[in-house]
Amino acid sequence: LPSIPTSLPSDIDEVNLTIDVKEGPTGEAEDVDVLLVVKRSVPIVGYVLLVVACLCLSTTGAVLDKQQGVSPTLKAYWRMAATWLTLLPFALASVIGRDGGIPKLSTYEWSLFLWCGLGYAISAEFFVLALSLVPVMNVYIFANTHCLLFVVLKIITGAPIACKEGLGGGYWICWWRCLRRRRKGRR
Repeated sequence: LPSIPTSLPSDIDEVNLTIDVKEGPTGEAEDVDVLLVVKRSVPIVGYVLLVVACLCLSTTGAVLDKQQGVSPTLKAYWRMAATWLTLLPFALASVIGRDGGIPKLSTYEWSLFLWCGLGYAISAEFFVLALSLVPVMNVYIFANTHCLLFVVLKIITGAPIACKEGLGGGYWICWWRCLRRRRKGRR
């Protein structure tokens, strides 16, 4: 490691490492058990930020939908500019405060910045375009299916799926099927 941290992250309270060596009849280590215990606790500010972020994200579509007479591209630009202005001080403090300058990255790493920015811009543009074409509820349902797509991609490629990922995907599919049954019953 280029640098070893001198303190634990804010959510980790304690780290314990226990090593148990069982010797065989010849005195050599026959079996080694390693137990790593990490005690974590999330500060209350983490939960406050989570609630505020949820409220902000859940109202974005409704607010953008209520803005009449404004093109979707301009709405996306406002969203991008607001994000940029909000995150700029944090990004500058992170980059300049650490080593006193712009980090030396490879061309590939710098290209990742471009691709991430482009991906966010396209996502924001399609989101506001969809708001101008279909109801807000449909936009939110389909805009948040990317997590399910990741699970489906893992199934197709044979990658391991974590328990919570599988439960979340199963929950989404069950919810979708129930919603379809309700709509069929109304017709």
